[in-house]
Amino acid sequence: MKKNSKILLASFILFGTILAWVIADTLNPFNDQPFDRAIWLQGADSRIAMAKDVISRLIHDEMSRDEVIRLIGEADEICEGQDSGGNELPGVETLKYYLGSSGATSFLGMDDAFVYVHLDDKGKVIHKEINGY
Repeated sequence: MKKNSKILLASFILFGTILAWVIADTLNPFNDQPFDRAIWLQGADSRIAMAKDVISRLIHDEMSRDEVIRLIGEADEICEGQDSGGNELPGVETLKYYLGSSGATSFLGMDDAFVYVHLDDKGKVIHKEINGY
C-alpha cells in the first residue's frame, strides 16, 4: 500500500470515529443539560436530560446517604438486593430515581430508566449509574 493510501485510510478511520462519537453523544438522552435541583424535583419527565450530570459531576463516592438526599431529593424507591427488573444490585441499599420512559430510552433498550445510587453498610455511596429495564 502506498504511503498516500495509508494516510488517506487513517484519515477516514479517524473521521469516522469522531463522527460516530458526535452522533452517539447527540442521541444520548441523558446528557442534554446541567443539573437544576428545582427542575429535577418536578419529577421523572424533567430528570432524564440531567441524569449524566448527576452521576458524573454531583454524586461522588463516599458521599453519605443524607448528602445525596439533600442534593437530589428523596428517592422514588429504595431497593435492597435487586431491583424491580430482577437486576442484582451492589451494596446494601440502592436509592432509585425514576427518569421516565420515552422513545429515547427504548432506543437504548430500556423501557424505564433510572439513576441508581448504591450505598454500603455505612450509608456511603459506592457506585452510581444510569440503568433501566
